[in-house]
Amino acid sequence: MRSSQIPDEWVNKWCDELNKTGTLSLDYYAQIVILTDEQREENIDSDAVLNSIVGVWWGILNNQGLLHFYLKLDSTERALLFSDTGLDAHMLNQTQRQLYTEMFHNGSRWTWGA
Repeated sequence: MRSSQIPDEWVNKWCDELNKTGTLSLDYYAQIVILTDEQREENIDSDAVLNSIVGVWWGILNNQGLLHFYLKLDSTERALLFSDTGLDAHMLNQTQRQLYTEMFHNGSRWTWGA
C-alpha cells in the first residue's frame, strides 16, 4: 500500500486544475506519466474528479513519448519550446535527441491533447 502513495498535494493540484480548466497542463501530465500502474490505480482511478475525465487517460496514453521527452528538458528548454523562436534541436543532449527521434520514428504520434 505504501508503494502506491504519492503526495496529496499532487492529486489536489490535478483536481483543482481539472475543475477550473477541464484539462491538465503538460507539467501535470508529465507527473502522471511517471507514476507506476499501482500509483495510478490508487490515486487516479479512486479519485472521483480524476477518474471522471476520460481525456486524462487518453492524453497520457497518446502522448507518452512527448511527456518523457518533456521531462528531460530543463526549465530553459521548456520555455524555449513554447516561445516564438522555439527549441533548437541542436541544443538537445543525446538522451533528449533519442527520445525526440523515438516520437517520430517508432510509430508514435505527437499530439497535444485528448
